Amino acid sequence: MAKAFVFDHDKRNASKEIETQDKPIGACPDGRVPVIRANGIRAGHVGPNAGPSVAQRLGVSNVELGEHFGKPAWIEKQAKLSAPARASALDRGASLRAAKGSATRTPSAPKTTARPKR
Repeated sequence: MAKAFVFDHDKRNASKEIETQDKPIGACPDGRVPVIRANGIRAGHVGPNAGPSVAQRLGVSNVELGEHFGKPAWIEKQAKLSAPARASALDRGASLRAAKGSATRTPSAPKTTARPKR
């Protein structure tokens, strides 16, 4: 247990020592249920009586109650894409990669420096 000083606003008791519990950084607080994304990263935590709609407010969808490290957790299930959606996602990824251009070539100079006619 680590000791920390907490300052009261009461003048009679200037400061008092309290013991804080040592927990690893990023650990879920006691009595809370973590919400885990499909890639395994924790999105946050909700109360013990919260349902799937409350867990979905953290930006995850299609969640179900499961176990994560032996404790209950809301876990996002990986959504299966239909064939057209998968194809459009692949096309979108290819177009984004093509739109980035080359990092090694310098950009070409403009064809003309004259002001456009109005």
